[in-house]
Amino acid sequence: MGAVLTGVSLAGADLYRANCERADMTAANLRGCDLTKAELDEAVLRSARLDEANLGSASLWGVDARLASFRGARLNGAAVLQSDLSGADLSEVLLEETSLKVTFDEKTTVRGMYGTLYGPLTLSVGGLSREFDGAELAQWLNDRGARVEVIGS
Repeated sequence: MGAVLTGVSLAGADLYRANCERADMTAANLRGCDLTKAELDEAVLRSARLDEANLGSASLWGVDARLASFRGARLNGAAVLQSDLSGADLSEVLLEETSLKVTFDEKTTVRGMYGTLYGPLTLSVGGLSREFDGAELAQWLNDRGARVEVIGS
């Protein structure tokens, strides 16, 4: 809890059920990690690489993941809540009943993201914020190259 792992490489590590609450993992390499059921609440993942990581059923509440890369990651059943994904790369991310109540900006990439999710999502552009949910959220994401369905809309 609260560990400083700035810039560390844990590529491919088995971190199943790891408690990484409040950890500073700025610019860490977590590519291909198994973070299934990990607790990442209030962690700093700014500019971290989580490409192809398994974040199934993980908890990411209050996470700063600005400019992080999640390319090809699996977020099945994950709870990504009150987290900032501004500028993050979510290309080819798999979602399955994922709670995605986050902030995106115009630089957040969702091309190829697919599956099902619960919203809402807040879009922050130029100091102004707007919330999207339901069919409007699905349309916004799909217009940017995603293939998602928003549940509960």
